[in-house]
Amino acid sequence: MLGWCYILGLIVDRIADIIYDKRKMHIKEKYPIEAETSIIVWEHFKQDAFATFTLSRIRLMRSTALNSFAMLIVCTYAVIKYHCGWKITMLTVVGFLTMAIASDLAHFNLLNNYYKKTMKLENSYLNKGDVKSSEKASSQS
Repeated sequence: MLGWCYILGLIVDRIADIIYDKRKMHIKEKYPIEAETSIIVWEHFKQDAFATFTLSRIRLMRSTALNSFAMLIVCTYAVIKYHCGWKITMLTVVGFLTMAIASDLAHFNLLNNYYKKTMKLENSYLNKGDVKSSEKASSQS
């Protein structure tokens, strides 16, 4: 059973990745990063563990948003089908909708902050490189 859950999790994560890819590209375009991958920038500053942790949080929020929306549909259907009353129906809808929206907003903020920080780190690195090369040039003349 655990194996099936793992496989289902991989499938859901892949679906969420496809759904949220457009958002990721839109945010990534706002922060021009020259490095081939963002993790290279973080590794230079010895913060790759924090970057990996942040990327895991981003994936978790992405999957939580998708799962909450799916649960909203399934649970609302079940509550309506078994005539549990309008109070339970509304509680189910509001609860899962709130979780889906909160997860979606958290995903957006985490992704935005991740790329903003990556761009700042890369700019810091590039500016230090420019300073060193200009110092070498001035000392040689």
